[in-house]
Amino acid sequence: SNSILFTPSFNIQDNSSASRVSGLNLSNTLTPISSAEYKNSSDASAINLSGSLLYRHRFSLPGRTFSINLEGSNNHRNSESTLFSLNTNYDPLNPYIDTLDQTGDVLSNNSRIFANLVYTEPIGENSMLQFNSFTFFNRNKSDRETFIFDSGQNLYNIIDSLTSNKFVNDNLTTRGGVSYRYNAEFYNLTADLLYQRTQLNGTQTFPKDVITKNTFHAMLPALRMHFRFPEGRHARLSYTVNTQIPSVEQLQ
Repeated sequence: SNSILFTPSFNIQDNSSASRVSGLNLSNTLTPISSAEYKNSSDASAINLSGSLLYRHRFSLPGRTFSINLEGSNNHRNSESTLFSLNTNYDPLNPYIDTLDQTGDVLSNNSRIFANLVYTEPIGENSMLQFNSFTFFNRNKSDRETFIFDSGQNLYNIIDSLTSNKFVNDNLTTRGGVSYRYNAEFYNLTADLLYQRTQLNGTQTFPKDVITKNTFHAMLPALRMHFRFPEGRHARLSYTVNTQIPSVEQLQ
C-alpha cells in the first residue's frame, strides 16, 4: 500500500515595542549627582513559508516499509530599531554628558531543505532493522547595519562598524546509519548508530572580508529502553548524542 501526505504552512508576524527609563541620583542634601535617560523602540515583521511531503510504501512482508520525507522552509525577517541614551554627571570636578543616538536595520533570511529516507526490515518475530539516510541544507543570511546620528548634517549616516556586519552561513549535513529495535512483552529496546558529516561555510563581507570553511565528523550512538510494569507503571532509560549547528547570529 502507498500513502502520500502534503502539509503546507504559511504565517505572517508583525511586532512593535517601545520603552523609556529615566533616573536621577541625588546626594544627602538632594543635590543632583547624575542622571540617565534611555529610550528604545523596535518594529519587526516576518514571513514564514514551509511545506512537507511524506511518501510511505508498505510491502507485502509485514514490517518491511520504505518512506521518504521532503521538507522545505523559508523565513524572511526585517526589523528596524532606535536607541537613545543620555548620561549626565553633575560633579563640578568631573562634569560630562555622554550621548548615544543611533538607528539599526536587520535583514535576515533563513532557507532550509531536508530529505530523509527510511527502510525497515524485520529480522525476527520481535525485532527489526531500520536503515536511515538524512540530508539537510541550511542557508542563513544576515545584513545588520547600525547608524549613529551626525549632528553636523542632522542625519543618521555614520555607520557603526562594531555592531554592523553582513554574513552568509551555509550548512550541509549528511547522516546515515542503522537502528535495531526489539519489542518484548514487558519492555522494548532501540539502539542506533549513525555517522554524521557536517560542512560549514561562512562568508563575511562587512566590516571586513572573512571566509571560513570547516568540516566536522561525528559518530552518534543512542540507546533507548522502555519498561512496562504491572498496574500501568512505566520506566524509561535513554542515552543519546547530538550536535548543534551554530546560528548566524552566533557566528557574527
